[in-house]
Amino acid sequence: MLCYGIVFDVAVLPEYQKKGIGKGLMNVLLKGEEHMPIHLTSTFGNEDFYKKLGFKKHKTAYAKYPYE
Repeated sequence: MLCYGIVFDVAVLPEYQKKGIGKGLMNVLLKGEEHMPIHLTSTFGNEDFYKKLGFKKHKTAYAKYPYE
């Protein structure tokens, strides 16, 4: 059986950013799941944060939003 995980971004209040909280949340979330494919949706401008955690850009990801 193959399972997938998905993360819809991680949010940290601005006054607590750059203190390792987001990285800590992601590390706890992913601990023990190294065998599982994880799909991630990131807000614009936060791509480098996820790249540092080992995520790779997916070339064929698409989204459709009802408010655009």
